[in-house]
Amino acid sequence: MSEHFVPPGLQPAPPAEVSPFGDYTAASSGDAVLALVYEVEARIEEVSADGATPDVPHALIRTHLADAAVAVARRAPRGDVLALARDYAVGVGAGAYPVGQGLRVPLPAGLVRFLRVRLAGWRVPVDELKEPSSGLYRLAQNPLVAPSPDRPMAVLVASPGTPAVGAASTAVTGAIECFPAPTRATAGDAVVELVCVASPAPEAVAAAGPALRDALLWEAAGRVYTGLREPALAAPCYEAAARALGEPAPGRAAPIDRAAAGDA
Repeated sequence: MSEHFVPPGLQPAPPAEVSPFGDYTAASSGDAVLALVYEVEARIEEVSADGATPDVPHALIRTHLADAAVAVARRAPRGDVLALARDYAVGVGAGAYPVGQGLRVPLPAGLVRFLRVRLAGWRVPVDELKEPSSGLYRLAQNPLVAPSPDRPMAVLVASPGTPAVGAASTAVTGAIECFPAPTRATAGDAVVELVCVASPAPEAVAAAGPALRDALLWEAAGRVYTGLREPALAAPCYEAAARALGEPAPGRAAPIDRAAAGDA
């Protein structure tokens, strides 16, 4: 399945689950983001039909930049987003806990992209999450045919911020189930690595490389024009962002934007 897949949660989180990661929402440096705001304004002017730049408040452009940072981090080539990734590995007693034949591992708040996970005893990491509806997930519950350390598996069983089935409240974080669980899943080092991108700041995306910076600025400019209800001017911005990421020209609808929707 695609690493971007985020299905609804299937299993309840443990009682009173609290994210072991705390609040990792990226805090943006004012000066660095202001420089990006000016660059977005330059791109807005570049595609303006009559050469006149729309008067867009800087606070609104900042919001569009934050949304664009998430969009670019999700769509960028895998190798390009490694600079944005962190290791969120936690052990049993600090968030991870055994479930049947597997080990449930919490995902970081603000998850944008999963990259890989590896448990103690695995010979290789897993870099693709399976769907919980997959027949492989059902087989993994059977100890006779469960995945081995040579061919481990991870399944996304609860999405960040979605109610898990049977749970009275919304899960604080998403979660994956990893198979096979470590032989003795009791130590703090049961999860060797859990590499993800979460809450990427615009300036971090811009610093990850020229292609990501260009895509970020054009994506933000497109979102500005989307918010102004100027689809003809938004389209070339989105096309430029797609080219920067090596994508084909987008044939997609304009994205839903929280700033344009009035909940910035």
